[in-house]
Amino acid sequence: MTGTLAGSFTLKDTKGSTSVFTKVDPAATAWQLSRTFLPTENSTTTVISEKIIVGGKTLARPKYVIAP
Repeated sequence: MTGTLAGSFTLKDTKGSTSVFTKVDPAATAWQLSRTFLPTENSTTTVISEKIIVGGKTLARPKYVIAP
């Protein structure tokens, strides 16, 4: 796993699959999956989340999933 608290985290497994986690907003406490891909061409799936506030907490709600 690589990354920073101010940016994103990248998780790679031994077979080459990669998952990238980001926050929808700096105030959010949870990290959301934003992108995943395999070590092949045209394999990236992207999740676009929108920020919502519920009970005073900043949360992410998936809005779009874009896949090949």
